[in-house]
Amino acid sequence: MPPKFTTTELLEEWSTQKITIATKEREFVIFAEREVWMASLGENIGVEMNGKNSNFSRPVLIYRKYNKEQCFIFPLTSQYKNDKYHLDLSHIPFLMKSMVSLTQGRTIDSKRLIRKMGRLPNKDFENIKKTALGFLEPRSPFGNNAETMVPNKNDKVKKTFSE
Repeated sequence: MPPKFTTTELLEEWSTQKITIATKEREFVIFAEREVWMASLGENIGVEMNGKNSNFSRPVLIYRKYNKEQCFIFPLTSQYKNDKYHLDLSHIPFLMKSMVSLTQGRTIDSKRLIRKMGRLPNKDFENIKKTALGFLEPRSPFGNNAETMVPNKNDKVKKTFSE
């Protein structure tokens, strides 16, 4: 059984690796939306999804390519979760036992990308996009009937700059 490391030890090791990644000369990686890559995500805080193994990596889905240096990703997990925030990708041959985690999306630098694993079928990617957009839709502080509900004078409502 491999030795267990403390959170402090893992964060220290990741800090060393993060410095190496950040200071290496940029090699432009050619990547595209719908692709799945291994990426160095690091050792993170609390419920944030960590990388695994000695290089703190895990598979990620390139959801949006902003430019040749950055992209928005959703990490993949092998832990089965039966909820609306995880979509099963196990039917895709190169992603055996994988789910995309919509709650863990974030922007990363392309320096974190290690190697391409494959590309999702368009149908699966469109399903992820549709689900993610619904999931990210802002909610009203008054619930589902926001159009018909009027706050009472005791409700604390954050004012916007346009008001």
